[in-house]
Amino acid sequence: MDAITTKNLSKSFKGKYAVKSLDMHVPEGSIYGFIGENGAGKSTTQKMICGLLRPTDGEIQLFGRPASDAEVHARMGVLIENPGVYMGWTAKENLLLQALNIGIENPEKTVAEALEAVGLSDTGKKKVKEFSLGMKQRLGIAAAFIGNPDLLILDEPINGLDPEGIREIRQTLHRLNQERNVTILISSHILGELSKISTHYGIIKNGCMVKEISAENLSRECRDYMRIRVAEPEKVLSCLRQHIEMDSSEILDGEIHLFNARDGAAVNQCMFLNGHVVSEISFHQLDLEEYFMKLMGGEQSA
Repeated sequence: MDAITTKNLSKSFKGKYAVKSLDMHVPEGSIYGFIGENGAGKSTTQKMICGLLRPTDGEIQLFGRPASDAEVHARMGVLIENPGVYMGWTAKENLLLQALNIGIENPEKTVAEALEAVGLSDTGKKKVKEFSLGMKQRLGIAAAFIGNPDLLILDEPINGLDPEGIREIRQTLHRLNQERNVTILISSHILGELSKISTHYGIIKNGCMVKEISAENLSRECRDYMRIRVAEPEKVLSCLRQHIEMDSSEILDGEIHLFNARDGAAVNQCMFLNGHVVSEISFHQLDLEEYFMKLMGGEQSA
């Protein structure tokens, strides 16, 4: 079952669409990395899913039921933009207020569990104003986690963090997903970090879903390839296709890319015997950022 399903989801402001006919499928138990450039529609989509914006058109389902259903809506925790906390209070005091506001029956126990889940159970009487930015973000996640939701929606939770803060958030989200089976929808511009935790991806451009893909299938598409620089790439590639075993090939930005052709000596010998001089041969793996850029329109294949 999908934790989140949207069908033809759209949102317009003054006649201009921020999100248009977007179909999204977030599998239950996944960490879904939501990727897109600034203004692509990520935040607008997340706000519609969690009920902060009313869609212009389309449907949203949570765990197979309409998102408007109060019971299923209660299974969701949200951190959109910055955490809303009192800086002069402790982490526990902030979470107790949150728990009381939403009517949690056993607030002390719930708060203790939330603090433990995000690694803040030892902060004691330390005021939030003394927290690092990473600790404040983890407190925001803890606030979203009050009530033990099955789904967390996080909008850019690692923006502005230093490497240590990013590592703390990454470990927190991985722990919540692995130990508590929480489904997480997370948007971020830091693609390298998303690639370390995401099990699925959704790539959005100009308010439309460009592609949804699992991390497993992405790893297949981001295959190792041999990169070759020569003076006449089209002529050389034609020759290599006749003599070298490979899965596929392309010319990108003047470079020859040979997929699953790992015998550099054979490639070099082929070019030498056919009178082609190579200036560079190297091996490379397409990472998430490059894959993203290709889908955004940066590909120039021959």
